[in-house]
Amino acid sequence: MLKDKTVLLTGATGGIGKEVATLLAAEGANLILVDINSSSLEQLARAIDGAGGRNIRVVRSDLAAGRDRDVLAGLICDDYPRLDVLINCAGINEFALFSDLTEDQVEKMINVNITAPILLTRMLLPMLAKSERGQIVNFGSTFGSIGYPGFVTYSATKFAMRGFSEALRRELARTRISVSYIAPRATRTAINSGPVYAMNAALGVKMDEPRSVAREVLAVVKAGRPVNKYLGWPEKLFVRINQLLPGLVDGSLRRQLDTIVHYAGASRKPGPMEKIS
Repeated sequence: MLKDKTVLLTGATGGIGKEVATLLAAEGANLILVDINSSSLEQLARAIDGAGGRNIRVVRSDLAAGRDRDVLAGLICDDYPRLDVLINCAGINEFALFSDLTEDQVEKMINVNITAPILLTRMLLPMLAKSERGQIVNFGSTFGSIGYPGFVTYSATKFAMRGFSEALRRELARTRISVSYIAPRATRTAINSGPVYAMNAALGVKMDEPRSVAREVLAVVKAGRPVNKYLGWPEKLFVRINQLLPGLVDGSLRRQLDTIVHYAGASRKPGPMEKIS
């Protein structure tokens, strides 16, 4: 199904990205792995190659920078006959109360999480149109359907990604390009700080392993059909409840607010092993 298909994966060295890249390589895909960390990209490429993967290309790119996006899109247009799959996986988060975030932190989350993937997708649509069955897979989050305290800006970007995916899927309905949206729940990756792990433990929130999320992504890509996919139970139920009866979710989160505020505040303070400069 994916043998010799060309797949561009952003955020390739993240916890989920690494696992997605490994699974795609095992399926025989030609990979273009994109991330801002060049050394991590090289390590990932060596690991995949050692596991039997081939046709891997790494591209160091700051997707929030317009010049880097231009270079990446130009590389794809010049060096590949088509692009079969675009997976917008790159994302960042700052767990903190909204009033504690700096303007730079807010702008960076918006630029990386929503501006960059929207503009990159727009640039690559002509290459996806050359595929017999082009696919766009956008990463969202449970927090793209349930606004959550301590994740205000992150939630806003994921709400935007969900809306972008839905609108683009409908706009491209008469083309050969499908658009899918996949929304993991809390996952054990470096995007989550220590206070997030502690808060989830205190609230009894389950966290998935990156490999399990990657398997869901692979299933979406192999199916080739446009889907909205929400991961985790009872999170999928909470998404539905929030759509129909948001007041119930308001009340539930209000009862958790003291715990959330406690850990969100802790995320702004140095830990016991951190150096204070």
